[in-house]
Amino acid sequence: SGRVNVIEHLSAHPLAPFIQAHIMDLRPHMMRAVPVNPESKIPRGRLGTFAKLMMFVADYWLGYWLQIRPKLVAATMVVSNRYFDDILVDPGYYRIDRFRSLARWLLPWIPRPELWLVFDVPSEVLRTRTREVAAEEAARLRSEYRKVLRRREDVVVLDASRPLDEVSAEAERAIVAQLARRTARRLGLPGTSKHN
Repeated sequence: SGRVNVIEHLSAHPLAPFIQAHIMDLRPHMMRAVPVNPESKIPRGRLGTFAKLMMFVADYWLGYWLQIRPKLVAATMVVSNRYFDDILVDPGYYRIDRFRSLARWLLPWIPRPELWLVFDVPSEVLRTRTREVAAEEAARLRSEYRKVLRRREDVVVLDASRPLDEVSAEAERAIVAQLARRTARRLGLPGTSKHN
């Protein structure tokens, strides 16, 4: 909850190291840019699921080298609203109920983000903000995200129950800290913590 507002803020006011921001939704959309239809709940069959996952892999690879990488080189901050890992958390949304293990196996083949910002909000707060997700489903999704992203150094969990300006400021601090860590690695400087 709250990620769209923060993404809009980052896009309208790029951080000083960046010239501009590029926002993508889930994937680069180099191939078959058709949005997911949330009304359709019928899972795909084996062949459809396999084809969908392979399309995702091809789209991420082509998109990274043809669209994202040139933007990164040109000092553009690339922000994605959701990413491939979302399939592991909410496969039903993508009409995938089989081959979940294949999606997990494909993770190393997907270009990985340098930083994950997780907008976490307690289920009871989420209920006051939206009626789109039932309380039980919100709790399940929250738990699944914690499982998928656990023990990762490049994950920063933000308390999205706070006011937008505070969450945006915390997101900006996390991005700047990631840039500092990357620079320290490149220059062989002493390591920095994401909490520093």
